[in-house]
Amino acid sequence: MRTESKLLPLGFIVVMLLVLSAGKGIAQHALLPELNISALDFKHIQYKTEQFDWAKAYWVQIRSIADEAVNDSSAIELPLRGGNWGHYYVDPEEGKPMKPGKYLGNWHWEHHNQDGTKTYYGVDSIVSKDYDGVLILTQVHAAWATRFCALSFAYRMTGNTQYLKRAVQILEAYAKVYTRIPFHNKAGGNDFMYETGVGRVSSQALDESVWLIKILQGASLIWTDLSAEQHTNIEKNFLFPAVDMIQHCFNLGIHNISNWYNAAVGMTGYLTSNPALVDWALHEKNRGLQYQLQKGFTADGHWYENAPAYHFYALKPMILLAESAKNNGDTSFLAGLKKALDAPLELMMPDMNLPRINDSREVYLPAFKGYYEYGYSRFKNQDYLPVLTHGRNFNGGTETVKKIGNDFDVFDFSLLYREPLPATAPAFIFRNRHLNNSGLDILYQGEGKTAVWLLAKYDINHPSKGWHTHPDALNFVLYGSGSQISIDPGTAEYGAASHVGWDKTSVAHNSLVINQQNQSFKGSESLSFGKTKGVSYSFTQTDSAYKGVSHTRGYILADNSTVLIADWITAPASDTIDIAYHQRGNWKIKETGRQWQVPDIKGYQFLKEASITVSDTSHLFSTAIAQKEIVTGINATQPVQLIEAMGIGPDFEPVPCVIARCRGAKLFVLWSIRLDGSSDKIRFEILDQNSKPKIKVYCHGKVLLLDPAGKCAIE
Repeated sequence: MRTESKLLPLGFIVVMLLVLSAGKGIAQHALLPELNISALDFKHIQYKTEQFDWAKAYWVQIRSIADEAVNDSSAIELPLRGGNWGHYYVDPEEGKPMKPGKYLGNWHWEHHNQDGTKTYYGVDSIVSKDYDGVLILTQVHAAWATRFCALSFAYRMTGNTQYLKRAVQILEAYAKVYTRIPFHNKAGGNDFMYETGVGRVSSQALDESVWLIKILQGASLIWTDLSAEQHTNIEKNFLFPAVDMIQHCFNLGIHNISNWYNAAVGMTGYLTSNPALVDWALHEKNRGLQYQLQKGFTADGHWYENAPAYHFYALKPMILLAESAKNNGDTSFLAGLKKALDAPLELMMPDMNLPRINDSREVYLPAFKGYYEYGYSRFKNQDYLPVLTHGRNFNGGTETVKKIGNDFDVFDFSLLYREPLPATAPAFIFRNRHLNNSGLDILYQGEGKTAVWLLAKYDINHPSKGWHTHPDALNFVLYGSGSQISIDPGTAEYGAASHVGWDKTSVAHNSLVINQQNQSFKGSESLSFGKTKGVSYSFTQTDSAYKGVSHTRGYILADNSTVLIADWITAPASDTIDIAYHQRGNWKIKETGRQWQVPDIKGYQFLKEASITVSDTSHLFSTAIAQKEIVTGINATQPVQLIEAMGIGPDFEPVPCVIARCRGAKLFVLWSIRLDGSSDKIRFEILDQNSKPKIKVYCHGKVLLLDPAGKCAIE
């Protein structure tokens, strides 16, 4: 464990970086402290706040924050202890996020569960229970950063020096205390080589970077109004120590966190006219922005972690740094940003949500409209227009402006980059997509919000597998009849027991589980992808999720209301084969079974109201979603039992879970998911005696020939 700072003297580091950066293309003249808002951009912002109601509303909120900060003439009090990791702020009994309660003084609060029936108190000496530390970050440091940005923005908008004076007081307050706050990390130690490093105002270099970037954005609007003495004080005692710490934390290489480090360091470099810091952020080996754009995205344009929320989380600091570079004459990073903005559109469901695969939370694309306001202003891609049109018309035509809070983003992309849209915009075209570089296939059939959409997820073999990846090879997500039906739980708060205990287990997904243990993080492959006679299909396979087990899965959109999932599994005869499936809604048809004793095994222990049926080769169950019945049938080559229970869906939503269970050595199961509520029998015939036989399926007047080698034919 690190007991004291072992950082090299800052002056030595700066000199060495200046030497190393020579000749790398970083301008040696004074850099511009404009960061992601150029002088021209700000003129556009001023015009928008004068002409458009949505921009006026945003400006009113910004000014109200600034006015409140000016009217509060009290001294700026900052704690001499740092903040804590936000994911620890969960109810220790229910695992759900808590809510701040009464302030008790001396940087201590009451903490309540979501319905306010329980009160907890922080324990400073136990990092996972240091709830006060979380609020020190969110209620104190984040709040001051938001006020500072609002004050700086208001000063630029109005020229009122009262805003400037209060903003400078905040900067100088941090310059006075920043280096007195001890280094600490989210594990409770102070080791810089801990995976997410250390912080001062926070408990990891990631949160420190996110917070520092807001400070830098605000500072960029007032920097030229400060004296040389003020620059020296703020740089020496605040900004340079902060980025020096960030640079010395563990190098994560290709990672969303690295992008925040780069942006914090590079934007500090531009603000303070320090080419060494800029060069480090843009070109540092195995971590700089250039490397992240080249290696962090698949050839399909998706962030390698295959978690849509992290795609945008990784992209935001890239935009901030690339725009700072553009405002200093370097536009070389913009092309990579366009591809990264185009890619999420490929994953969009008909309801404009993205699937919550891996460690992703909800991503409703119109709610992320700011990214596409930026993208449209820079690249004029017509495919962005449906997102922008819907994003500008929330709640039946009334656009929402983000509610004021400690995380209020004064530099919202919509405010910065929004432009007029064409009078008419083409509708977005949904279609089948084979994203083999990302290990994702999308099948699509029908029109509009009632269409059928299925995502097949197969390849999880990446050098950084395991960080934000889930062990769910050959998982799938299904949308149909206007709703998300077969779901992926995504992720909850990382401090919640259900994150590792449920979200990151194989049984929590629509996937294979052997002997009630998680899959290995191994590779899978696409066997085929296509469409024939109106039937869309994808075949995938993994032979390495479990030792000695081979799983081939076919996904077939037979028509506008019928989805077939075909599973061929070979395994040792002693293995217990579970195929887990999660279908949203309330139980409507549920087979009779005896109570099942839930085992104390990771994943399974979160199942509730569990029962198990007798063995049979045919089963049927259904759920009702928004008064629409979804009927699912199971037909197998040998008897299987159904474990029927309640699992956990997105945001702790209770979701019916069905597990088809039997012993090895070979098994074929055909799942038929009927979106129209039909219970018409779908049957199959075995065409050979191979361990993975060819199958003939009779489905609603169609005869489908399914070959596990990856062939789908229609007779």
